[in-house]
Amino acid sequence: MTDALMQHGQHGAEVLAGLMHSVFDPLVKSVFEHGGRIVSFAGDGIMALYPIDRNERQTALRALASAWEVQQALLQNPDRSTVYGMFSFSVKIGVALGVVKWRILRSPDGKQAMYYFRGSAVNEAAAAEHYAAAREILISEALKNLLGDAITAQPHGPFYRFTGFHAVPPPSELYLLPSVDVETSRLFVPEEVIVHDIRGEFRQIVNLFMRLPDLPDEKLEEFAGALFDLRAKYGGLLSRLDFGDKGCNMLLLWGAPVAYENDIGRALNFVLDLQARVDFPITAGVTYYIAHAGYLGSEMCEDYTCYGWGINLASRFMVGAPDGAVWVDERVARRVSQRFEIEYLGSQSFKGFASEQKVYLLRRRKQEITTMYQGEMVGREDELNRLHRFVEPLWAGRFAGFLGVAGEAGIGKSRLLQEFYVSNPFNQRNVRWGFGAADQVLRRSFSSLRGWLMRYFGILQDQSPQERRLAFHSRLDELLASLPDPSLAQELKRTHSFLAALVDVYEENSLYNQLDAEGRYNNTFVALTTLIKAESLRQPFIFIVDDLHFADQDTLEFLIRLKRSLTAEADIYPVAVILSYRQQGIDLSVVGNLVDDEISLTSISAEETARLVEILLGGAAAPDLIALVMDRSEGNPYFAEQIVRYLQEENLLEVGPEGWRQVRHRRFSELPGDIRALLVARIDQLPREIRDAVQAASILGREFDVRVLANMLGAQTDVFRYVAEAEKAAIWISLPESRYLFYHGLLRDAAYSMQIRARRQELHAAALRALEAIFAENLASHYPELAYHAEQGDLTSEAQKYYTLAGRIAAASYQNTQAVEYFTRALAYTPFNDFLARFDLTAERVELYSRLGKRDLQLKDLNVLEQWAVQMQDNLRLVKVAMLRAAYHYFGGNYLEAVEFAKRAQDAPAELANSSLGIYTNTVWATALLRLGRLEEAMQAAKSTLERIQIFENHREECRILNIMGWIAMEQRILPEARKYLTAALEIAHAYKNLEVESNALSNLAMLEGFLSGNYALARQYYEQTLKVARDIGNQVSIVSALANLGYVAGIQGDFDSARSYYHKTLAMAQKDGNLYQEIYTLINLSALDGIQQNAESARRNAERAAELARKSSERSGEAWAMLYLGHACLLQREFESARKAYQTSIQIREEMKQTALAMEPLAGLLEICLEENDLAAAAEHAEVILNFLAQGNTLEGVEEPVRIFYTCYRYLQCKNDPRAKQILQQGCRLLEDRASNFTNEDERRSYIENIPWRRAVWEAAHTKQKQG
Repeated sequence: MTDALMQHGQHGAEVLAGLMHSVFDPLVKSVFEHGGRIVSFAGDGIMALYPIDRNERQTALRALASAWEVQQALLQNPDRSTVYGMFSFSVKIGVALGVVKWRILRSPDGKQAMYYFRGSAVNEAAAAEHYAAAREILISEALKNLLGDAITAQPHGPFYRFTGFHAVPPPSELYLLPSVDVETSRLFVPEEVIVHDIRGEFRQIVNLFMRLPDLPDEKLEEFAGALFDLRAKYGGLLSRLDFGDKGCNMLLLWGAPVAYENDIGRALNFVLDLQARVDFPITAGVTYYIAHAGYLGSEMCEDYTCYGWGINLASRFMVGAPDGAVWVDERVARRVSQRFEIEYLGSQSFKGFASEQKVYLLRRRKQEITTMYQGEMVGREDELNRLHRFVEPLWAGRFAGFLGVAGEAGIGKSRLLQEFYVSNPFNQRNVRWGFGAADQVLRRSFSSLRGWLMRYFGILQDQSPQERRLAFHSRLDELLASLPDPSLAQELKRTHSFLAALVDVYEENSLYNQLDAEGRYNNTFVALTTLIKAESLRQPFIFIVDDLHFADQDTLEFLIRLKRSLTAEADIYPVAVILSYRQQGIDLSVVGNLVDDEISLTSISAEETARLVEILLGGAAAPDLIALVMDRSEGNPYFAEQIVRYLQEENLLEVGPEGWRQVRHRRFSELPGDIRALLVARIDQLPREIRDAVQAASILGREFDVRVLANMLGAQTDVFRYVAEAEKAAIWISLPESRYLFYHGLLRDAAYSMQIRARRQELHAAALRALEAIFAENLASHYPELAYHAEQGDLTSEAQKYYTLAGRIAAASYQNTQAVEYFTRALAYTPFNDFLARFDLTAERVELYSRLGKRDLQLKDLNVLEQWAVQMQDNLRLVKVAMLRAAYHYFGGNYLEAVEFAKRAQDAPAELANSSLGIYTNTVWATALLRLGRLEEAMQAAKSTLERIQIFENHREECRILNIMGWIAMEQRILPEARKYLTAALEIAHAYKNLEVESNALSNLAMLEGFLSGNYALARQYYEQTLKVARDIGNQVSIVSALANLGYVAGIQGDFDSARSYYHKTLAMAQKDGNLYQEIYTLINLSALDGIQQNAESARRNAERAAELARKSSERSGEAWAMLYLGHACLLQREFESARKAYQTSIQIREEMKQTALAMEPLAGLLEICLEENDLAAAAEHAEVILNFLAQGNTLEGVEEPVRIFYTCYRYLQCKNDPRAKQILQQGCRLLEDRASNFTNEDERRSYIENIPWRRAVWEAAHTKQKQG
């Protein structure tokens, strides 16, 4: 009957409800009028009890009289006529005499309750009803013995078939029901059922039938506590515990009277958690069917419940499943297999079902996730397979690369990535996931990473600083203890304070606090990269960044650096990075540099749209409805879903012969024409108070904190109920820590934009006040949010204040692009005539433009500052502009102008002269003079600056100027003074833990001792200390520089193995950091080293690679050096033609660059080829060019190996018996002796000469000549 009437939509449901009432009305009336009480309705049956007050026999007769009355009424009139046909009814009844106990079980908070009746009478009556056939009344033996001759009954198995009374049965008595006690009823059934007139309707229902063992009352009390606790979490319609022919069981329903987006998941999580909470087996059946939901019973007594095939099958599953098992049907399994482990058991036959039913066993949850999408994903199989192929390198322990997932809004990018996350191939593999999502509204620096780190370290928004610190270190310590790579663990320890800063955890004396803004910024990249690498060594790591088109600049920069670092060590770290983005609204050049491959999502097909509609509606859809959805959505899955939801919520759907269809008497034109209008319509149909809450939440962005929303709306508003109702309506989903996320960004945008501007301004102002109140103790972390809400709320002064504060925080973290944006916005809210405030903000922006190298914008701001200072006739600010211009010109390489503007600032008032800007300007002045070679003036300026700094005990600037003074003294070749200044700088830096200045001082000392004093052993020690300090502070540039210098010094010392090791480390770091310049010159140095050691093949390979990179980056000088050493390598291999081409290319570049001296080296290479070929005529052509160059008094300054040039010319002149041979040999020998004299160690001096073939040859030839005479 139910199935037949379901074919006729809502009207069929109303007819069904009417039919059931027509049957139950006389039955219930008879029970009450004969002294009975309705205990429960169960599908198409009821259980009634007849309490025995005094006369046991009379009560029994009354119960039988009621049963006889109901049976005779249906026998006489079994048929019911409807507009959809005739339906017949019959009844079978079981009646028993015995003990019944009842009890009410309450939740700990007293807000929920359920009841049960149990005992011998209940069990025997249920067994009798089960044994009876249609139109039979069976009674128990005890009841037969009690009534004796008063009735007629024949034995029927273990029971008696009742056939009539010997005497007139007891008459019925009028019974008046008391009014409903609403407050008491709320304990047992949902408020919606009591208060609202819910008519019968068809709904998609999850049916959970559970069977329990025969438990004592005390155990049932414990069970009820767990059940109520979980019901508060997962929902579900619950009425009572039933005892009967199926033992102790209970039915819970999801989907009525209120449906949630994830009802199936709620039901399964409920039963799994319940099983885990008790120490006895819970056996269950779970099905998912369309059912009739409404009141079952009569006007006198009725229950709100559901009936249909789903409940019947769930009951059969419950009975058939072994103890402790949970069986689910195919509809459930298909929809949740990505989130739960499901095992197919096969098909079985069940009573009441014509065909076999597929049975699945629910085993356990998969890895817990926060999921926005329920049910099956339609289509996208090829794209999902591509994702799996993309991560395959992870299983071999290798870097998989960067993959882009692109498509328009709503096309299914996030849905595909979630499906990938929960997909089966990961069941047998341990994978660590990281999820970052860009902030559409604020775009705060590193916004895509902060949320991931908060979740990773288990840090909550409302934790105290101490709680945050404990959570952070707990997770960090766990990671460090499990890392297999000690060096990576050490790097993570070193940089952990930079990760901590991203989650607002700060510690005194941390490395973060010791470094300047730039050091913090660069170490943040290192720390993030190190964390990801560390996690990947424990298990493969997949990092997903959603909505990349909203990402901030620093997040993009991090991703570029991360890729570069992982690519350089592709065989070590199993990491895969997946980025999703809209192709409109993103810089495609950035994407092109990031992704190795791209999956571009397009519209789904008509067939896939039909499947999506079926999933959303829980059943087949008519072709007309599918065509409508496809036409309006254009194959966009999210749009299709919203169309279906709108039709559902507006009651525009009904069930027809072909499935769900649009209601016939409503026109298609009622559907809004575009997606925004449709989303607005969905929001509009919410109850007013919930719609207001949704619109207020949209002010806070796609993700929001419910505490902020509650503060915005006021204490009198039931915010938490509104939020829960909006979640039921699939407006948003809940996240941990009282946070919620709009189901889609477009839905949030619609809620926001549908409000008038004045209302939005009011709400933004309310959001500002709420944030100030809730986060008063940690307001600095929320400056960008506060500024945004002040701006949108048209609160000018607050906007100016918070954008200024946000800019300073960003600048202190070296988040320069973000800081520029904040200061620019602060300027926009500064009154036009407030020149002082505008001047100060613009001056702060000038420094940021300098950091970013945006000289044009820096100069533009400087001109504006000067104009304002002139208008204000403010000499102090004119001097400040001069100071800023001095720095501008210095970094632009215009040292004369830098000196000129620094001079103008010398008469600055003490307040400005002694400020950080004033002292820095003096430092710039001294350094610019040094660059100009005006060493005496430079030293005088530096000493004057030092005196001023020492007065104010500015140790950082004191170290800086001492370093400069040491450099000036080195240029003056006053080495003891240089050593004194640099040592002083080193001691101060070490004492005050200024690691950056310490690194600079050590590097300068190394230069002094090695290249100026010839003490290469001490220089090497200083470079090794420089390397250690650079590593401590994470200064990648200094690390690479120190390694390269160590390689060079080791090579000079003749320690070629160490030199090669340092160069290889330099090369690896340069490649990882994307330092192409350093990579080119390190390859050149390696080629030179290979040539010295006669390793021609390696020398050639390194030179060719260097030349290739130089051409790619247009590094012409580097290309010239690479071609020189390529020529040397080919010459070693005696491939003269290849060598000739390489030398000629090097000469051509040097001539283009007007570097005649440097062209002599490849020219000497051509001369060597001619000598090897014994072509003295050709040799003469090259040799005379070199000899004439030298004869004119030119030097070979800048040439790498000038001694080799002299030796090659000497060889040529010897072959020609040219008298100039002796002179050239002597020049080469003097040059060699001069360079060797720089060494303080005799062994190193000898090694310098003897380890290099041409040096040794010159030395030996010269001394042979000397002996000869």
